[in-house]
Amino acid sequence: MKKRGTNVELCEYWVQNCLRVFDGTSETGHVTGQNNNGTLYFINCVLYSYGSHYPLAFFSTTKNQFFVNFDRYSTTTSKHRSQMYSALPQNYINHSEHFTTEQMQAGIENPYYWN
Repeated sequence: MKKRGTNVELCEYWVQNCLRVFDGTSETGHVTGQNNNGTLYFINCVLYSYGSHYPLAFFSTTKNQFFVNFDRYSTTTSKHRSQMYSALPQNYINHSEHFTTEQMQAGIENPYYWN
């Protein structure tokens, strides 16, 4: 299934989908979405800003938490991060550490990286 919308709508849909994946009520198959101009998009439970080189955040089903990339980037990516944060339920965010792009990519490729 593919979803399109504003940045805020996309972030809200992404969060809802990730939480449904965790509780087993998600739609089956490959779920993707993007904002109206394609600069913010997600593939399953990974949210990207301006391309796969910058995972903005992802949801770990092994930890039941959202992990957020804290590497500094462009002004627009900072805006994407702010819009994403407004959609995240605070009790699902890992606040204990700040993650780099390299750590985020390792965690996306290997879900047990965070164990």
